[in-house]
Order: sequence, then structure tokens, then C-alpha cells
Amino acid sequence: MRGLIILLLVAFYQSICAQSAIPRKCCNGGSEVECIEEIITVSKFYVVEWDGTQFTEIIGGDNADIVQNSTGNYTVNFASTPNQGSSYDIEYDVQVTGVDDINAYTTSGTKTASGFSFVIGEQDNGAAAGTPRNNAFRLEVEDCVTACIRYAGVEGEVSAQAINFKDSLANCQTVINQLVIHPPEVDGSVTNEIQTLSIAGNVISLSNGGGSVTIPNSTDTDDQTLTYDPNTKNLTIQDGNTVDIGVMPTWTTITAPTLAGLGTYTTNLSQVTETDTYWYVQQDGDCREVYEFHYRLRGTHAAGNGWGYVDVPNIAGWDRDIYDVGTYRQTGLISADDGVRGAMATNPYMGNEAHHWSNSGRIYLNQANFRDNDAVIWLEFTVQYKRN
Repeated sequence: MRGLIILLLVAFYQSICAQSAIPRKCCNGGSEVECIEEIITVSKFYVVEWDGTQFTEIIGGDNADIVQNSTGNYTVNFASTPNQGSSYDIEYDVQVTGVDDINAYTTSGTKTASGFSFVIGEQDNGAAAGTPRNNAFRLEVEDCVTACIRYAGVEGEVSAQAINFKDSLANCQTVINQLVIHPPEVDGSVTNEIQTLSIAGNVISLSNGGGSVTIPNSTDTDDQTLTYDPNTKNLTIQDGNTVDIGVMPTWTTITAPTLAGLGTYTTNLSQVTETDTYWYVQQDGDCREVYEFHYRLRGTHAAGNGWGYVDVPNIAGWDRDIYDVGTYRQTGLISADDGVRGAMATNPYMGNEAHHWSNSGRIYLNQANFRDNDAVIWLEFTVQYKRN
């Protein structure tokens, strides 16, 4: 039944498009059926409408263009050549407006593969020529194309699949000739060609005589050496990169606080004799800045029941510590034992007459009642600030 339908289609299309048909090429054998057909079809190459004022391109605007030369006189120029060359068909639909015998006709000798000219005119009683009119019309240029169709499937179940559209029967024949027609199964089995891929160690094999290939042993390049240069503080990995581990965090700067005597201790000299700075490493590995300011103060310690002292301020964000406290009494020492205070060495006296009170920021000078007035005492100590 399918073959009858195809023959009818071929006969129908060939009645419109005058081309010779390519014979059917079929292969029937075993459990497989493949057939190839060539069918000629009609296509609309160019369609345009004229309403008396302007053109409207409906189909194939890239294939051609149309111009009005004068009233009722038009030319169609093809941008691409039709498949039929100059054998394409032209159809007209012309608007009739009550005049006698409105018709369209191609002017003599102008129908070529590049285009054609035509006239919309009023023909009086069928005369060959007539008066050109500006009536509305629709123009269709019909061309023919060839489709190569392959019918393939198992025996008793045939399906159709379009392979390609060609611009000539010769090209369709080329497609048919290039298609491979699979021969029927010769040994009755469709599974004995199946092969298995396997690997053992460094050998990959294909079953059923497919051979094998040995993967060559590769050189182990995973071992790398790590080196450190203490001069540049660079850590380097072999065949890799280098990291500078000598880079420290940004240093935070502080200045030494200005100190003065308080209470019964009046200072007339306060100086920092030395400043030391260094990093220290916390338990978690973070680095912190350390400042050590070495102070020297001189002042008069008045007698009486009051206390002389120096306050060392704290700095926000830093931990404070005071140590190495010492004194030098330049004048004002009592050398005789009055029964109350006991004898003291004669001037001058280097000792420890100051005390850092209870881990605070205050340093007290030792005080005894009835001490001679205006004892000149030098006070030295170290203040450490460690960033927290």
C-alpha cells in the first residue's frame, strides 16, 4: 500500500515539475529492510501582493524583489536562481473592478532564470494587448525541489525519515549512492560481536581478539623537598613556590607617658633613659608588640606624715608591668640613732626606698615620721607595655 501511495505522489508532482525521476533503490534481505525514494515537490519560491499603492512580500522576500515600472507594468528580479532555472510556474490573482477582461500576462521574451516582466491590463474582447491598469493583484512564483527519503526498519515494520532536501535530482542521486545499505546478519547472532574492555595492572585488553595495550610506568614526581633560608627567611618547596615567612604584622607605635612625683614627692627631673622594643609570641602563635621604657626621676621628698609616690598610667589595649625599682638618696639622711627610727648611713645612700604597690600603677617612697625635710631622692624603674 505504501509503495502505491509513493508512486501516486511521484506521478502527481512530476505532472507539475517536468523532471525525470530517479529509480527507487531498495535492499531487502535477512531481517532488515532499507529503501530510498526521491520525491519531487512544489514550493512557493516568491509570493507578493499589490494593493494599488505598495507591495507586500508574503513568501521568499530574500529570493526576489519587485518594482513598478509604470502603471500596470512590473518587473520581478530574482536574487537567487530557482531550482527549475527558467521553467518555474507563475500564477496571478487580479482584482476585477467592473472593467472589461482584466488579465495579467508576461511580456514576450522576459521570462528567464533571473526574473521576468508582466503587465496587468484591460484586454478588449480578448485582444493580445490591452490598456495597463493599476488593479490589485497577488503574484506567486512556484518552483520544484527534490526530497531524498529513506525508509528503514525491521522486516514488517517500515518507517519513513527525511534525509535531506537537494536542489537537483543529481544531488539526490549522490546522497542515495553515499548511503550504506547494511547487509543482513550472516552468522545468525547479533551478540557475538560484543566485546568487553578490561584492565589488569597496567594492561588494558579488549576481548574477542581485540588486542591489548600496556600503560607505561610513570616516574614518581610526588616527592618534594622543603627548604628554609634563614638569611632571606624564605620557605621553598621543590618544583613549587616560595613563601616569605619573615614578614611580620604591622608594628603598633606608642609613646612613653610623662611621669611626675605626687603627694609629698615633688620631682624636678623626669626622663626616659632607654627604650627597648621587640616582638613576643603568644601561645596561639600570634605576635604582639612589646615596649620597655627605663625611667629616671629626681625630686624632693618632704618630711611629715604624708606619702610620696609616682603613678604610671595604663594605655588602652596594652598590658602594663613595673619592675627593677631602685632609689638613690642624695641628701637628707639621718646618721644618728634617735631611738625611734634607728641609725641610717650617711649621705649618699644607694638602697631600695620605694615599693611597687600590689601590682598597680603606683610606686610608693618609704616614709618615716619626723624624717628630715628636703631629702633629695632619685627613683629609677622600668615600665613594660605589651599589646594584648
